[in-house]
Amino acid sequence: SGSVPESGAYFKNPEGGLGQYYRGPLRELGVIVEHGASTWPDVQLSNYAGKRIAQTLDKKQAFDELKQVALEGSGRISELSRIGKAIHPSAIEPGSDEATILRQLLFGEDSTLCQGQQSEQIQWRRASLLLMLHYLQKAGSVKDPVADEFRWACLSRRLPDGSACPIPESLSNAAQGWGAYQRNDLLNYCLECLFYAALKEVDREPCRPNELVKLLSDQAVADIPADAIQPALPALPNTVAGWITATRLPEDSTDADPWGPLSTWALAHRLKSAVGNDEMTVVPALAARLLGRLATDRGNCSSHPFAPIPDAVEMASNHEVHLRRWWDRAASRSSENTSSFLRELLLDWVKYRHLRVATRKLANQGVSTYKYRPEEGNLLLVAERLPWPTYTAPRIRQAFRVTEDLHCIHRTNAGTELSELGKAILEAHHV
Repeated sequence: SGSVPESGAYFKNPEGGLGQYYRGPLRELGVIVEHGASTWPDVQLSNYAGKRIAQTLDKKQAFDELKQVALEGSGRISELSRIGKAIHPSAIEPGSDEATILRQLLFGEDSTLCQGQQSEQIQWRRASLLLMLHYLQKAGSVKDPVADEFRWACLSRRLPDGSACPIPESLSNAAQGWGAYQRNDLLNYCLECLFYAALKEVDREPCRPNELVKLLSDQAVADIPADAIQPALPALPNTVAGWITATRLPEDSTDADPWGPLSTWALAHRLKSAVGNDEMTVVPALAARLLGRLATDRGNCSSHPFAPIPDAVEMASNHEVHLRRWWDRAASRSSENTSSFLRELLLDWVKYRHLRVATRKLANQGVSTYKYRPEEGNLLLVAERLPWPTYTAPRIRQAFRVTEDLHCIHRTNAGTELSELGKAILEAHHV
């Protein structure tokens, strides 16, 4: 009916799963188009893409059986299980019309089929998909989680064995874009970890904002003791410039280990482990080391880090916290005291940022997302449970799954590998 149910759900979508998950991607791919009528759903299949895909499905008995079950309104579990296996994307037959059309649609290989797509989006998606296939070709085999390994490879330009990952010129923008995405995601993960540490402290005892950020900044600049696996890290220098220099990525050499104990990956893994093990006094210190690293580890970027990604620079300009703003903030205040700089950063980008964002959501959506509230000068915890720090989830994992369903890659006991069809696609695109 298009009406929003009156419930306590945080996210309400009157179009259900179609609107929440599929409508945007299907419209971007030109599979569906708006028809402008008042009836719902207000989209229809495009003649050049949507109907061609639907016709390949009409030939399959399992889809006809699924429609019959839907019309009848009920079905046996065994029947649904059998139909589900037959219509699952992993059941797409190699060399079938369905597989061919979907590959051409995703890689933008047929101008008639892809006429509903924007040229810039086709180029970005194609370059990203080819970069994924190229990565698997160079790596040979990648163990799960392959999507995470790919993201870190874009940041480090290294393969799982530590060797350099050469990037063809035609894919360099895509690699730089995904590398910048991973760095930006790591920046936000560090801020989330600091927010989590702050919430844990407020949960222990209400405190004033200035007292809280002083405690966290003192922990951030402190030395990190060694354990059985990881080396000790000295206390941070007194100036921002010294802090940035001290946390700079070690100079590359023929025997350097890109996944070694001082690598960006190792520090991020150490931070995640500290959060998981509730080692909260170490969390601010590790987050600070990574923030310092991100001020100089820019992946040879000479302009805006998001420049290779369509529409990303304009999108970033509307937000107060992102990678470029971190670079500018660290560079413009390099002579300041490290502890003072961190205290102001924690107030501005962690504590008050949460209040600003939560206030906007309350005003615009009528939904309260406050984790704490001020009362008589103190911060009081109001969250029923603390938000766990997480990385974002771009559709890379789904992209690997789709390319597997379309037989461009395959899984073995050793990991995910490039298929013969995947190799042919790279050759066809001169990669």
